[in-house]
Amino acid sequence: MPAGAILYVGDDISRRIPVLESTGAMVLRAQCSVAGVRKSCATGRLFSIITFHNDRFPPPLRVISTVRKLSPAPLILFRNPNVECDERLFDIIMPVAPYVCPKPLEMSIKELRKTWELSQSLRQEFAALRERSRMLREASRRNCIRPVIDYDVIFRGDGDQGLEEPEDDSDDS
Repeated sequence: MPAGAILYVGDDISRRIPVLESTGAMVLRAQCSVAGVRKSCATGRLFSIITFHNDRFPPPLRVISTVRKLSPAPLILFRNPNVECDERLFDIIMPVAPYVCPKPLEMSIKELRKTWELSQSLRQEFAALRERSRMLREASRRNCIRPVIDYDVIFRGDGDQGLEEPEDDSDDS
């Protein structure tokens, strides 16, 4: 199970918290309100996942967006197919109640964690590549020597610095 705690947002009418705790996870509850999730996230605790349910009504969009701003943890929805909910707002949708099958939840969390770690690794790798590319462009710019041309001298004809007079190849003899 995840290393950090799980934040369960909302009422536990389906008795999911004891099932999650039976897998060895520490589960904390928060009210399904902006104030409730702010209070839970203000403790400074890092959450491995944050769970929502739509047993009676869909989670309010303001609550979901507040959680997204306050925590990088993936959001899991325990979905009740009888209640409409925008599933795109969540990282994982659990259509089967976890008390029936806790192993898929654990596997989903592990898979999501691996994907997140890969994503972080790729971000660091691409940041290093961008920096290397920037340095090469800067070095190329410094090494590119362009002659400085004073166009005023060329067009005014001042001194010998402008265009050279063409040599006359005609024979005057």
